[in-house]
Amino acid sequence: MTICAVGVDGKSWCWGMNQLGQLGTGDTSAAYEPRAAVEGYSLSKISVSTGGAFSCGITTSGRAFCWGNQEGGRLGDGTSAPSGQFVTAPVPVAGDRTYIDIAAGGDHACAIATGGAAYCWGHNERGQLGTGNAANSAVPMAVAGGLTFTSITTHQMVTCGIAADGSGYCWGYGDSGNLGSGSTAASNVPVQIKGGLKFTSLQLGVWTACGVTATGDGYCWGQNGSGELGIGSKTPTETLEPAKVTGGLSWKSITPGVSVTCGVTAGGRGYCWGGNSGGERGDGAFPAPDVTSPVPVVGDLVFQSIDADWCTCGVASNVAYCWGPGSKGCIGDGARVDRGVPTRVAGQP
Repeated sequence: MTICAVGVDGKSWCWGMNQLGQLGTGDTSAAYEPRAAVEGYSLSKISVSTGGAFSCGITTSGRAFCWGNQEGGRLGDGTSAPSGQFVTAPVPVAGDRTYIDIAAGGDHACAIATGGAAYCWGHNERGQLGTGNAANSAVPMAVAGGLTFTSITTHQMVTCGIAADGSGYCWGYGDSGNLGSGSTAASNVPVQIKGGLKFTSLQLGVWTACGVTATGDGYCWGQNGSGELGIGSKTPTETLEPAKVTGGLSWKSITPGVSVTCGVTAGGRGYCWGGNSGGERGDGAFPAPDVTSPVPVVGDLVFQSIDADWCTCGVASNVAYCWGPGSKGCIGDGARVDRGVPTRVAGQP
């Protein structure tokens, strides 16, 4: 479990596990409070892989860098390294492109170049690079189809993006229906998400995907074993195309994690639904039964963003908070204790 954040000054801070250098701190020491990371670089975004032990970022000038586990070419620097090889400081992604968005998946990464073309690199066993084949690549490869994208998201063996016209596309492993195509089949090229929806936000979890439309409606699809689709029921256990989140709320963003999904409303209020074994739902006491509809995150915080994974973290008034299973240090308060409510990350003014 690794968490990174970029300050308003472009400086980066990371905490959590660091066995393969994914914190970007120049070493492999775990951090249970934020440590200065990727020093010497001014970043606009960091994306941390879940389970892949690497991270990628974009500088304020648009250059892409990655660090951590090099295996299989997932850093995009041209190195197809064996298992266990890693770097603890940023290496430049190959090529002279500049980028506007980047996302680190389980064992691959993707980015959108200036102009909107999508590129991916790393593992490709399930077509998650979107290149039309199953070949791994240690350098960025153009996603097939010639689409122009405005944002991109990755997780494990799946990638999704929002095209310039607002349509959503996904590619890779579709076994849980998380491509949203109406099928469980894998695809090595982008397939349009069913329903003709126009998205302003699109995010992937482990086996679930969620999006927000231009009208503020929330939709999720994929696995639903803990109620993480937010459709008011655990039935069906998976949905192969977008299903509307219950509750009648107007959303800014929705992000699925492992067994929980969280979102921010248009008014900045945080809601979560799904599992709560370690406090990741942020609604108080835990462990607690699964819920299948949005419930408010405890406290009176107005969030700019919330990102769910094993732990859940959010930014409110430029202050970072985390909650959920803290044994691996992802809360960032130094205590390594599970937290069921938003807990201020240490070291902030």
